[in-house]
Amino acid sequence: QHIVNTVIPSATPQLASAILFFLTALRGGEVRNWLGRDGANLLERMGRGDLLNRLAADLGQLGRAAETVLGGDWRGFVFPFFDGFEVQQLWAFLREHGGQDPEEKPGQRFVVEFELSALGTLQFDGLVQQKRFDLIVRSHSELPDTMRDDIAEIFSSGIEVTGFEGAI
Repeated sequence: QHIVNTVIPSATPQLASAILFFLTALRGGEVRNWLGRDGANLLERMGRGDLLNRLAADLGQLGRAAETVLGGDWRGFVFPFFDGFEVQQLWAFLREHGGQDPEEKPGQRFVVEFELSALGTLQFDGLVQQKRFDLIVRSHSELPDTMRDDIAEIFSSGIEVTGFEGAI
């Protein structure tokens, strides 16, 4: 429960930072950096060092898979997501996105798609470039107002925390 509440991305205002934190750990390959000292020590105290080792192996495998180029210049990776009931695996796809100006530093384009039992498939299509983050949310059916408000709040919180500008 400690790990689910503190390090696994979920639909909270900290979603963007939790995903970025996971990606940083994925690139570094160190599970203790992702779980934090408290989470790793808790597993060891509970006699679950084997779980810590399996998580480290899985993180390493995910990191290697994220280095594989898919179609075009897209890279895919899996990250954990707590949907309020269980931890799911979500796929995200990334690629560099060049600006119009050749001297401009390229940004990152991402697409995350997932299935919700009540609403069907949702897709988040984002572009992070310089200090700007723009997001498109796609669905097969109209989202309830409360969900639209929640998505807007999570987006606004992420923008505020990072100091970026952007639109959804």
